Amino acid sequence: IIATLGCILPSCLIVSALSWLYRKYRALPLMQSALAALRPVVVALIAGAFLSLLQSALWQGPPSLAGLDWLQALLFLCAFVLLRRKKPSPILTMFACGLLYLLLNLP
Repeated sequence: IIATLGCILPSCLIVSALSWLYRKYRALPLMQSALAALRPVVVALIAGAFLSLLQSALWQGPPSLAGLDWLQALLFLCAFVLLRRKKPSPILTMFACGLLYLLLNLP
């Protein structure tokens, strides 16, 4: 319990302090411009995490067509199209893709 609190408590305190500061000073032009400057950074961080996860999921080594896991690539593409067009639950879609991958790889 103490180790968990040691990991979680600092983040909770920092987020609480930032939330308090944002609520107090959100109308200031300086705060608005700082948040506007952070938006591209957040997008870049999310894109970097996405590409890293995609690479580790689809390739076991350096990216190449020879090392591509075609089943995972096909499942990713189908899930992406399904999520964009039909808008099902992303959690259920991930669960279904994982289950389908396991079923297709059974000996």
